[in-house]
Amino acid sequence: MKPTCPIIFSTALAAVFSTALYADFDSLRADFENPPQDAKLETWWHFTTNAITKEGITADLEAMKEIGYGGAHVFSLVNQTAKGMPEIHILDDNWRGLMRHAGAEAKRLGLRLGAHNCPGWSSSGGPWIKAEDSMKYLVSTETRVGGGKKQFLKLPQPKAIEGFYRDVAVLAVKGGKKMPAPKISADFENPQNAVGENEKTSRLPLSKKGVKKTLVFEFDRPFDAKFAELVFDNSGLYVNVGVYSSDDGKNYSKVGEFNASVYNDKRTPKYVELSPNGAKAKFFKFEFATAKNFHEWERPKDVDLKNVRLLSERMVSDLDFKNSTSQRIGYIAPKKENSAARGTPKSSVVDVTKFFKNGEGEVSLPQGDWIVLRIGYTSTGAKNAPTQFRGLECDKLSKRGLAAHWPHFMKKLEADFGPAMHYATIDSYEVGGQNWTDDFPAQFKKRRGYDITPWLPAILGFVVENEGDTAKLQWLPYL
Repeated sequence: MKPTCPIIFSTALAAVFSTALYADFDSLRADFENPPQDAKLETWWHFTTNAITKEGITADLEAMKEIGYGGAHVFSLVNQTAKGMPEIHILDDNWRGLMRHAGAEAKRLGLRLGAHNCPGWSSSGGPWIKAEDSMKYLVSTETRVGGGKKQFLKLPQPKAIEGFYRDVAVLAVKGGKKMPAPKISADFENPQNAVGENEKTSRLPLSKKGVKKTLVFEFDRPFDAKFAELVFDNSGLYVNVGVYSSDDGKNYSKVGEFNASVYNDKRTPKYVELSPNGAKAKFFKFEFATAKNFHEWERPKDVDLKNVRLLSERMVSDLDFKNSTSQRIGYIAPKKENSAARGTPKSSVVDVTKFFKNGEGEVSLPQGDWIVLRIGYTSTGAKNAPTQFRGLECDKLSKRGLAAHWPHFMKKLEADFGPAMHYATIDSYEVGGQNWTDDFPAQFKKRRGYDITPWLPAILGFVVENEGDTAKLQWLPYL
């Protein structure tokens, strides 16, 4: 006869597990039907207008409690659009009193409160942020000179957004052949405004569906170009540009294309690669049309064209995405066949900063063609939104930026909400990137072990060493 002990043991073990399983199920059901406070649903609580009263706040919170919410996150927009209601402005005495009432009522009802960390729902800023504490990025101007002699240079200052600018360095990089002045023809008004150094723009009427506008460069002899540079003067930039080359001005071949669909462009130069090995031709045609795609809330717009030129230097395409000046940022590895493509050798970058003060100085460079870069940084100009209580966004790469922001809003809400306050919220990040802060060079050397100075041209769009090394450098500071 076979032993029965294993069968009895197995049956007993199954009974134990079955009892434990049902016990766990009952506990799970109880928690699901009456979840603990930290597991309850919470909701966004938008104060969109000045239609705010203590009675309304109490009613909202009691309704949240009744349907089982555990708390709410306050969003402060407070536009003055509710007619017949008293004006209420964020952080004024009326507003602070209403927030204290919300905190007291939330405590009474056992609800948690959080708050978006600034007015609006994007992102971390307000009118208290000074330009020096705001998000920053590198900017530059270039001056092309011949070497082999000592010469006095007066370098133009790069743009200053919000009236703020600081110099970083003056570097000289080897340059290629400068584009000669072309003969210009176009089917839009004032095309001369988009060629050469001036502050004027040419309006391209692209808001109507199907409209295309054309600009043609004609040279006396073929010009060897590797990239085209396009500069626009629109924060909302929706444009497609096809670039074509021709030997006779009649038969054209497409050599490059640029497409932008950006609602907060920084007006930075856009570099368009002209075929893998460049294009050498007497004629270059730029065909402008509206963007190929749009955000659902946007429509085709006219475009202000500020500058077009051809470059014989190797530059970086999709620069805004790669150097963190666009709304979307990230790393794009170069195509395998291009990763070793040579640019400016790092060893040939000459640091002449010590010879210049306020952009003026005397310098002697070796023989050859040089591009002298006056490099500095300014505010990105990004602001919190949507709210009437707007200001610059705080610096995201510096503790100083947060220290300049937190006391002016969140610290006050902490005091008003009292023990009911549990969260600081960041909802929709719509303010773009930044690629600089005050002590960036020192922090870079501390963390990476080498000087970033000779690599600064890479952040500005030049290929330094090769495309692979340049791509790594552009993303390295943010890893």
